[in-house]
Amino acid sequence: MQRRTWTADEKLAIVMAGIKQTQSVAELCRQHQISQTQYYKWRDAFLEGGKQALQGAKHDATKQLERKVELLEQIIGKQTVALEVLKKLSARRTLPCRTGSRGRHVAHRGRALGHSCLPDRGHQSQSLLCRKDPLIPVL
Repeated sequence: MQRRTWTADEKLAIVMAGIKQTQSVAELCRQHQISQTQYYKWRDAFLEGGKQALQGAKHDATKQLERKVELLEQIIGKQTVALEVLKKLSARRTLPCRTGSRGRHVAHRGRALGHSCLPDRGHQSQSLLCRKDPLIPVL
């Protein structure tokens, strides 16, 4: 016997005819050449789907997409926090220390990675202390 593929509309029509009880399930199955077991599987799936629809349950694909969105939102949240921390650290930092040919502190130009000048005693004539910042990685 050749296997037949039924569309959703055909299955629905067969199940609805069985539910309406216009003819017995045995006659309906004989007419469409399906087994009663197959009919009852389709009927149970139909009733379960209706039950889920009435309960407001969402389809599995929708649930999977919602889980993915939650995961991505968590990742974005973590990256946002990391970005804010880096912004605060970079705002605290001053620009790189430079000394001129006479050993005097000159204007800062550009940004140094991992190096900052902090106000303190001990640096030439400007009273600045140069140090490596352990919180900011050197690239």
